[in-house]
Amino acid sequence: MKIYLHKIVNEAEMIPRGYGLAYWEYDRNVAVVYPIPFNLVVRLIREIYIRLVMGICPMKTELMFSEIRHKEYNIGYKQGLEEGKRISKEAAQDLLDRISHITRIIK
Repeated sequence: MKIYLHKIVNEAEMIPRGYGLAYWEYDRNVAVVYPIPFNLVVRLIREIYIRLVMGICPMKTELMFSEIRHKEYNIGYKQGLEEGKRISKEAAQDLLDRISHITRIIK
């Protein structure tokens, strides 16, 4: 039986009580959380690994991923608005059809 300290939290979910954000996985769009004293240790180890081994400035990569995520969010928001308008028009047309049907029955 494996015991995991970390938990994966999807976007817009609540972080469990007693857990803190260790890092954000941009490729899966999830947060990785650990119990509060360990989240800082995991974050520090990950920062050291990224800076020393990979030689990438994490601030630039995180900024890049943040910009990409923001653009994707805006695209999804616009698609949601368009879908909402389409559904609203269909519902309104259905309601008008029902009203006209009822008025024909009454006359």
